[in-house]
Amino acid sequence: MRPAKFYGKRLTLVRCPTILRDHTKAVRDVAAGEAASEATSGWGYLAGLSREERELTGDARTPRLMPVKYAGHIGYWQFVRREADTFVVRAAVLETVMTGRWDASAERLIALRSFSYDTATAYEYTLQELGGVWKVVRFRGWLEYTRGEGVHPGSA
Repeated sequence: MRPAKFYGKRLTLVRCPTILRDHTKAVRDVAAGEAASEATSGWGYLAGLSREERELTGDARTPRLMPVKYAGHIGYWQFVRREADTFVVRAAVLETVMTGRWDASAERLIALRSFSYDTATAYEYTLQELGGVWKVVRFRGWLEYTRGEGVHPGSA
């Protein structure tokens, strides 16, 4: 989601490194190794943000409607195995995205709405305890999950 300090502002080359730095720190709080590298590589986060804002409003230069909050609940969960200090689990998180519009004159978000998705990719996560904190160290897509229907064999 777009950080609050950038509501109503264009994603410029000056602002992008700040957004990426904050994103990288947030990822490294919960992930390490291969998983952290994959989640923070390149400009994928900014490209995704820009794409989503374009899809919502048709113009990512100065978004009128933007994602401002994500929430999710676990729709699917399966313990796979434990190996010493490593756990492998499968999970699918059904997301809810809240969108809003920045009212520059009032300096606040308006027109808040939320949308919940009924499908998600179920990932296989490998977690390790590193420095007293459990972190995701690897993940890979496994199957698709749909609310009320479960996982779809053959969808990987």
